[in-house]
Amino acid sequence: MVLGEKLEKLENHNFEKISIKELIDIDHICIDDNCPHKDRINKYIKEIRNPYNFKLDDINIKIEFLEDSKKSFEEIISKIIVSN
Repeated sequence: MVLGEKLEKLENHNFEKISIKELIDIDHICIDDNCPHKDRINKYIKEIRNPYNFKLDDINIKIEFLEDSKKSFEEIISKIIVSN
């Protein structure tokens, strides 16, 4: 499955049906700054499982973007990963 299709599927899943116990804690994600940019993005998505829905401690985090945004999800996530 192409990354864009996979992300769209993850974005459109039913967030209300997911237990917080099933979510990955973003505090436990560690990305190596020495890896190439694309590898960091792929590693983040693989580890977080769903970049639109994760947790921080016991808080369920749901990420949404404006439909008319000029930037793609990949561009936004790339900026977040590179800056951390």
